[in-house]
Amino acid sequence: METKLEPYNCLICGELDNYASNRVCHNCTAKIWMSEMNYSYVEGILNFYEYVLTTRDPYEDGHSKRVADLAVRLAHALGYSLDFIEKLKYGALFHDVGKLILPVELLNKKFLSDVEFRKVRAHAREGYLLFQKLGINGMILGIIGGHHENYDGTGYPMKLYGTGISDGARIVRICDSYDAMTSIRPYGVQRTRSETLEEMIRCRNEYDPNMLAVFAGLEWR
Repeated sequence: METKLEPYNCLICGELDNYASNRVCHNCTAKIWMSEMNYSYVEGILNFYEYVLTTRDPYEDGHSKRVADLAVRLAHALGYSLDFIEKLKYGALFHDVGKLILPVELLNKKFLSDVEFRKVRAHAREGYLLFQKLGINGMILGIIGGHHENYDGTGYPMKLYGTGISDGARIVRICDSYDAMTSIRPYGVQRTRSETLEEMIRCRNEYDPNMLAVFAGLEWR
């Protein structure tokens, strides 16, 4: 004999539902499942992206994750909201996605011609356009496209300046520079932490002054 289920109000949305399990309606169950699936999907994309980028450019190994960790620390110190920090983290993790479009030989070349250097610089714009085509907008897109913009307007690709550069991009600009200078790279000498901070302070016009001061004052482990 078929058991008849009594209607009840969903514990999440409060809507009346005749059939479900654990007193959660079908709509909310689907939303929960999709949320969990999307999280796994994004994590899978991140792992695949890092694998491909590192395979093409060994110097990128762990770079994006280190930048994201630094960006999160800096944003916390600056007092940004948890929602901002969550978006910042993903923008930082994908900030170099445009490098997937560059020829491999350019990524590992120590000395670049002017033409080649312009091609490498194009990765910020290419990453922006790529994620725009995927329907990703807002803060994450601003970080990808703006992480090489300088506070004094001398950066690229748009030569934005000051607060015309998004907060997220200004944070990632600092953290990206720091990790690049403290890591082994084909185009530069690896610096110590103190040497890097000295260099960044020397070139302070490139960075948001308040953010740079807070970054330099972070407790380092």
